[in-house]
Amino acid sequence: MYIERRAKSSGVDSLIPVVQGLSQKQRQLMQQCFELVDWPGLKLPSAERRQRDSLKSFERSVEVWKDWIHLKKELATLG
Repeated sequence: MYIERRAKSSGVDSLIPVVQGLSQKQRQLMQQCFELVDWPGLKLPSAERRQRDSLKSFERSVEVWKDWIHLKKELATLG
């Protein structure tokens, strides 16, 4: 199951899709719960911001740098 959120003028509209194993009543209850949330009040970062932060975190990863150095050394020996 996934939850899709889309922007609208009064905040964010959460949509609960039809999925196997989730009854119409359960979907309606979940939808009502999501409608109670003050999405703008949560001040959640945008998808763009989350991607940027994730990339920065990835770039700082020690393992990534170790792999990069290892590959750089391998490439140097090939040339």
